[in-house]
Amino acid sequence: MAESGVGKPDRGRLEALIRDRNVVSYFQPIVHLATGAVAGMESLTRPGEGSGFAGVAELFDEAERLGMLWELERVTRARTVETAGRLLPPHAQLFLNNTPRVVADPRFAGELLRAVRDATGLTPNRVVVEVTERSESQYTEGLAEQVALLKSYGFEVAIDDVGAGTSGLNRIMALRPRWLKLDRELVESIHADRVKQNLVKFFLHFARLSGVRLVAEGLERREEIEELIELGVPYAQGFYLGRPAPTVEPPSHELTSWLRSRHGEAEHGRAADPAKIRVARYARDVSTVESGTPVGAALGAMTRGGATDGVVVVESDRIVGWCERRALERAAGEGRAGAPVDLCVTSGTGVVEPGATVLESLEIASARGESSINLPLIVGDGPMLIGVVYVTDLLRAAALVAREFQTRISPLTGLPGRVKADEHLASLIKNARAVGEAHDAAVIDIRGLADYNARFGYELGDQLLRGLADLSRSALARNDPRVFLAHLGDDLFLAVAPAGVLRQRLGRLAVRFDRSVGRFESAVSSSPDGFDAAGDEDRAGPRAPGVTPTLRVVFLADVLARITRPGDVIHLAAAARDGRRGVVRRTHGGSTVTVLDPDTRPPDAMRAA
Repeated sequence: MAESGVGKPDRGRLEALIRDRNVVSYFQPIVHLATGAVAGMESLTRPGEGSGFAGVAELFDEAERLGMLWELERVTRARTVETAGRLLPPHAQLFLNNTPRVVADPRFAGELLRAVRDATGLTPNRVVVEVTERSESQYTEGLAEQVALLKSYGFEVAIDDVGAGTSGLNRIMALRPRWLKLDRELVESIHADRVKQNLVKFFLHFARLSGVRLVAEGLERREEIEELIELGVPYAQGFYLGRPAPTVEPPSHELTSWLRSRHGEAEHGRAADPAKIRVARYARDVSTVESGTPVGAALGAMTRGGATDGVVVVESDRIVGWCERRALERAAGEGRAGAPVDLCVTSGTGVVEPGATVLESLEIASARGESSINLPLIVGDGPMLIGVVYVTDLLRAAALVAREFQTRISPLTGLPGRVKADEHLASLIKNARAVGEAHDAAVIDIRGLADYNARFGYELGDQLLRGLADLSRSALARNDPRVFLAHLGDDLFLAVAPAGVLRQRLGRLAVRFDRSVGRFESAVSSSPDGFDAAGDEDRAGPRAPGVTPTLRVVFLADVLARITRPGDVIHLAAAARDGRRGVVRRTHGGSTVTVLDPDTRPPDAMRAA
C-alpha cells in the first residue's frame, strides 16, 4: 500500500505505461525440495525503463489509487503469457499474480482462457492463478464464482501470503485452492521457532487431507530449508533457491545435490518412525490412459498388468481420475466403445500426494462416504503417478504401523523405545567415523523403584516413570532438537546430545527429581500427578521413610569414541554403577550423577553378553 505523504497520482504516466505496454516480466523458480527440479515459476512484474516508476510497489499503488488495476493487470498478464510459454520448463506450471478485485471481474476468466490458448507452450492446466492481497477490503463479491469458473476451464488456483494479513481460513474455505503459499513471516527462522514449526505442521496436515499443495515462500537461509524438508514441506521459493530474473535458471548442481541428499536423510528418518510411514510404500501398479482415449482402447490397456479393476486417466501434466472396469464394460456394451474414456471417470476417488502418511490417507478415504469405500485412492503429484491404494491396503498398513509403534515408542512415556534408540546410536556411530562429531550420553534409572511399587502400587510407580520422562523433556531436552531421549524399558532411560549439552543439565535433573518426588509423595492421595516439570526448586515435600526413590545417572562423555555398537552404552553404565569407575556427585535428596572415567571401555565379557 502507498505510504502517507505520497504525491498526487500521475494518471498520464500510468496511461503511457499501459498504452506502450512498458512492463517487463521476471520469473522466480518454485522448487520441488525432494528433487531440486523447477516445479513452477512465479511471474513478477517490473516497470520498464523510462516509465517514471521507481519500482513495482509504486506502480501498483498508483494504479489502485487511480482505479486502473484492471487496465494495468491486463497488460502485465498479456506480457507474462507471451513470454512464459517459451521459458516454462517441462512439467512446470506458471504462477500468475492477480489481485482479488481483478480476478472477480466477469471479464477475467474468459480473457485469460483466450490468451493462454493463443500462447505457445501453455494450456490452462499449466497455469496457476495466484490470488494476492493488497488491502483488507479486497475480498470482493463474486470472487468465489469467478474462481469456480476458472477451475472449470482447467486452471488451478493458489492463495498467496497464507499466514499473514487477510489470507486466512475464510478465504481458503471460500475459494478451495489447489495451492497454498505460506508467507515469509511463517518460515523466517523456522528452524529456531517451535510455534512456527507447529503452525506449518497444521497446514501440512490440512493440505494432505484436502488435496492441496503447499509452497513455502521467502526462503533466504539454508537452515530454514533444512527444517522445512524435515517437516515434509514439498515446495519452496526464495532468494536461496533462485532470484527473480527475465529467464528461468534452475538451481545449481551443488544446490540440487544438497537438496536431494538432505531430503533422503529426512525420508530415512521418517521411514524409521511408524507414524510417518508414507502411503507411497503400499501403492499398487496401475495402467494409465490419456484423456480422450476411446473406451475400447482403455479396456485393452487394463490387460497389461497392474490393477485390473480400473485405469487412471491422465492429461498432459495432471491426473484426471479413475475409471472402473465395470463402467468401461457397461459403456462398451451400450455401443459407446468409441466414446472418450473421460465420460466414465468416477467421482469421489481422490488423489493423495506420495508424502501423505498411511493414517492421513485413511482419514481421506473414510471421508469419502460409504458409496466410495471400495474405490482406490490415486497416489500421485502433478505429472508423477505412483499407483493406487485400496482401503484394505491401508488397513493392513495401519495394523503394521500399530505393531511397529509399540516396539518403537514407549506406550507409558511416549518416548522412543529401545529399537529406535539403537537405530539412533547406530546412525551416530556411523556418522562419527565420517565427520568426527563428538556426542555425550547419559543412562538414567531410578534406585528403589521396586520398593516404591511394593509400598504404593504399580499404578503410582508408572506415574513416577511418566514424571521422570516429563522432567527429562523439560530439564534435558528443553525443546532442543539436538537432544535425543529414549525410554529403554522398565526404569531405564537414555539421553544423547552433542558434546557439552548434557553435563550441566543432568545435575539440574537430579535436583528437580528429588524435590518433585517429595511433592509427588505428599500429593498422591489428592492429585493424579505430583510432578512439577516446570521446576519449583524452593520447597520439597515429605519423604516416605525407607522407600523414597532416587535418581541414578551415569554420564558418558565422548561416548562415540568408546563404543562400536549401541548396546555398549548400557555396558559402560553398568561398569560405572558396579565398579564405581568415576566421580560420584550426590544431591541433598540422595540422587547421584556419576561421571565415568574417560578411559573406561566396555568390558569384553559384557560386550559378548
